[in-house]
Amino acid sequence: MHHFLSNSQFSSTHNAYLANITTTKEPHTYAQAILDPNWQKAMDEEISALQLNQTWTYPLERNPSDANESIK
Repeated sequence: MHHFLSNSQFSSTHNAYLANITTTKEPHTYAQAILDPNWQKAMDEEISALQLNQTWTYPLERNPSDANESIK
């Protein structure tokens, strides 16, 4: 691929951005996500927004400790 594409025309800021988004790995389970402070913050913000907008309630019949459930 590097034979066809070049990032030489991009600014250093844009190159840093591209490097970040291409090397960041998204978690596949809650157990993986909860280990990352960035994902913890994102999840907290999402839950807060849902509660503030009254668009979400916690489903009591589910087991919240099921850490192996896929989040994708």
